[in-house]
Amino acid sequence: MKQNNILLLLKLVLCTSIMSIHSFITSSAFIYSSIILAQLKDPSFDIHIDNVQASWIASIPNLVCPIGLILTGIVTDRFGRKRVLQISFVPMIIGWFMLYFAKNFYFILVARVVLGLSYGSGIVVSIYAAEICPTALRPMFLAVTIVYTGFSMLFATLLGIYFSWRILAAIYGVLGLFGALGLFIIPEPPIWLRSRGRKDEAIRAEQWLGLESMSVKEDVEIPIAPPIEQAKLLSWSTYTASNIWKPTVHVIFFIFLQQCSGIHVLMSYSVDVLHDCGVQKDGITVTMYLSIARLIGSLTYFLLSGVKRKTLTIISGLGMFVWMSVIVGYIYEFENTSDTSYNNWLIVAFFLYVYFSMLAMMPIPWSISGEIFPMHVKGIMNAFVQSVGYEILFGATKIYPTLVAIMGIKIVWTFFTSTCLIIVLYGWLLLPETKGKSLDEILIGFESKKIKDKIKNLP
Repeated sequence: MKQNNILLLLKLVLCTSIMSIHSFITSSAFIYSSIILAQLKDPSFDIHIDNVQASWIASIPNLVCPIGLILTGIVTDRFGRKRVLQISFVPMIIGWFMLYFAKNFYFILVARVVLGLSYGSGIVVSIYAAEICPTALRPMFLAVTIVYTGFSMLFATLLGIYFSWRILAAIYGVLGLFGALGLFIIPEPPIWLRSRGRKDEAIRAEQWLGLESMSVKEDVEIPIAPPIEQAKLLSWSTYTASNIWKPTVHVIFFIFLQQCSGIHVLMSYSVDVLHDCGVQKDGITVTMYLSIARLIGSLTYFLLSGVKRKTLTIISGLGMFVWMSVIVGYIYEFENTSDTSYNNWLIVAFFLYVYFSMLAMMPIPWSISGEIFPMHVKGIMNAFVQSVGYEILFGATKIYPTLVAIMGIKIVWTFFTSTCLIIVLYGWLLLPETKGKSLDEILIGFESKKIKDKIKNLP
C-alpha cells in the first residue's frame, strides 16, 4: 500500500508539473516585459521605443487575454482539459518565435497580442489539478501550481541577466513546444471522461494513476448538481440572485484593489520603477532579488494553505503597507540627492513588499472566484470576473507611465500605499471566508437575512 501511495504521488507530481509548464511560461511574461523594455531603451539595440510604445508592449497581452479566457471556458468542457491546453500552446509557440524574429515595434506588438490569446487558457491548469487529485491532496497540488509561477519569474530574471530578449523568446518558444508534447504523456481527468460518457478511457486513466489500487475513486467524484434548464441559464434573474451578484462584486473589487496596490505595475515595469524610486543597483539584478522574494512568498503561501483567507489577506496587506511606507518615505527624504547610505534598505523594502504580496494579494483575488460561485454558473462567472480582472490589469499597466509623467512617482506610490491599508480593512471587515467551509455554507453567507433565517429554521 505504501508503494502505491508513492506511485500515486509521483504520477500526480508528473501530471501537475507538465500542466504547469503553461503557467510557468505565462507567469514569466510580467518579468519578460520588464526585461525587453529595459533592453529596447538601450541605444545599442537595433529597435528603439518611446514611453507610449513601451506601455503598449507591457499591457497589450492583458487586453486580449480575456478572448482566450472566454474561448477556453466555452470549449474546455466539450473537448477536455488537456486537449484545450495543448491547442493553446500553438499561439504561444508562434508568439514567442515571432518575438525572436521581430524587426520593429509593430512586429513585437503583434507577437505580444498572439501570446496574450494563449494566456487565458491557464485557467485549465487549476481545473485539471483540482479534478485529478484525491480530495486530501487537492489543496497541496493546487498550491504547487502557484510555486511554479513564483519560480518562473526567478528563471526569467536569471536568463535576462545573461541573454538578450530575443534569445529569451526562443528559449520560451522551445519550452512551449516541450509543454505541448509533454501533454501526450498524461491522461485527461477521469471525472471529465466519465462526465462525457467515456467510461473505458476513465478506467484506463484511473489505472494509470493508480487510483483503483488506492481505493480513492470516491474521493475524486464530484457531486452532481441538479440539472438546470438552459433557458434559466440565459435568464437575467439567474445572475441577479444575491449568491451570484455579491460574489461577483467581491471578486472584481478584490482584483481592483490588487491592481491599485502597485504589485503588478512593479512586476511589469520593475527596472523603470526601481530606477525612478532611487535604487542605485542594476535594475535587472534587483529584479532577480524580487523574483526570489516571489518564490519564497509562494513557498510560504503553500505552507500556510491551512490558514484562513481573511487572516492571510490582513497579514499580506499590512506587510505591504508597512514596507511600501518605507519606500515612499525614502523617496520623499532622498529624492534629488546623491546620498546612497540607505539605498540597500530601499532594496530590502521592495523585497519584503513583494514577499508579503505573495501571502494573499497576488494569489487569492484570482483563486477565490473558483470557491464562491454556485456550480451551475461557476464556469460562466469565472470567465466573466477573470475577463474583467484582466481588463483592469491592462488599464493599470497601460496608464501607469502616464500617471507618473503627470503626477510624479511620489504621488502615484503614495496612492498605492494607501490602497494597501484599504486592503487590510477589506480583509478584516468584508472579505467572505471560504477556508474550511462547504460550497453550501459559502453560498448561504451571501443570502439575505430573511433567507438565512428560513434555512436556519429548517428541520
